[in-house]
Amino acid sequence: MVHVETLFAQLSRRVYNVACWHTRDAAAADDIVSTVFEKVIRGLPRFDPSRASAEDWVFAVAMNALRDHARAARRNRTVSVESVAELTAAGRSPEDTVVERDRLARLLEGVAKLRPRDREVLTLRLAGGLSNEAVARLCRLRKGHVAVIVHRAVRELRVMLAAQEGP
Repeated sequence: MVHVETLFAQLSRRVYNVACWHTRDAAAADDIVSTVFEKVIRGLPRFDPSRASAEDWVFAVAMNALRDHARAARRNRTVSVESVAELTAAGRSPEDTVVERDRLARLLEGVAKLRPRDREVLTLRLAGGLSNEAVARLCRLRKGHVAVIVHRAVRELRVMLAAQEGP
């Protein structure tokens, strides 16, 4: 028996991370997490553990919510004042926080420039913490293909970030 409280405790932060990487907006990511778990609550009676793991199912719901958000964002074209960078950690200097926020912003800009499939695979693997096998099931790819996509996307991001930093 799957309990929503357990799923939320185990997966909400990872779903939030994936949403942040996709939207680059902390407030939107919070909204998406809420939407995902509302849908999970409503869909729980129909969840069939013989078809997918609970983790796979929650991330499938999350990816659908992200696609819905992207479609709505294209229609609305609004920009949130809030940013992804909620990085101020205890003891971190303001200068370090600014540098870290800038670095994160450049990384997320690079992720946004990736091809949609590559962005989806990379965010599920790195931000979502899913295994290559789980990403393969969610994206309907071979496990080896997921590894190649992640490797190439990371390499592409490194090139983009190095070009931004200059000589």
